[in-house]
Amino acid sequence: MFRPIKQHGFTLMETMVGLAVISIIISIGILAVEQTVFQLNKERIIYELRTDLLKAQHHAVYTGKEVNVRFSPDGSYEIRTSSGQLTRKHHPNVTFQRLTLGLHEVVFLPNGNIRKFGQLRMEIEDEVYRIVFMIGGGRFYVEAV
Repeated sequence: MFRPIKQHGFTLMETMVGLAVISIIISIGILAVEQTVFQLNKERIIYELRTDLLKAQHHAVYTGKEVNVRFSPDGSYEIRTSSGQLTRKHHPNVTFQRLTLGLHEVVFLPNGNIRKFGQLRMEIEDEVYRIVFMIGGGRFYVEAV
């Protein structure tokens, strides 16, 4: 006759079911954490870009010299003045594309305004954003499309 194997009061089948339930719960938790990490990474990239652009604008006003921001399709951007490079960043999961403003046309003037207004496209993984540089005051913002 068949008798179930007992281990500390539980059968082997009960133990296996318990382990299966625990592994499913852990898998769901890991997927939720992975999505949260991905979202936080996107927010960090956008925050970093905004901060760097504000620093470039501030530097232009402070020094009285133009500051150029050059974007590359490969996800990097560089902030330069006539005296040299201020910042260079590269994000491997990001791409920049021209919309109404060229990738090398972002220039902050000594009064803080931007030379040309327009828009750039930024993709982070598969999500699309638009960087909008507005006329007057050198204002800009990043929005999801």
